[in-house]
Amino acid sequence: SQKHSIKILISGQESMPYFTFDYKNNLEISTFFTQEMLKRGYLAGSQVATSSAYNKNIINKYLKEVDQVFGKIRFFLEKGKFPLKGEIKHSTFKRLTG
Repeated sequence: SQKHSIKILISGQESMPYFTFDYKNNLEISTFFTQEMLKRGYLAGSQVATSSAYNKNIINKYLKEVDQVFGKIRFFLEKGKFPLKGEIKHSTFKRLTG
């Protein structure tokens, strides 16, 4: 995020860190991140589940893809609108209850 001047907040535990885009349109950006990572073959959100099965090659490939997506996020932050293919994700369990 620093490379692309994207503001994020990091929380959670070391084994399962969580990041939030530090912008008013956090959910839109987070939805775009997931959308773009899915295109690259990763079911990725703001939470990263670590595993001892991950080796350097797996980690480096993931980080390379995140870097590319963060570059796109920087571009669309400057444009002010993200090209989402669907709805912005919910911040609650609303989709499950009603």
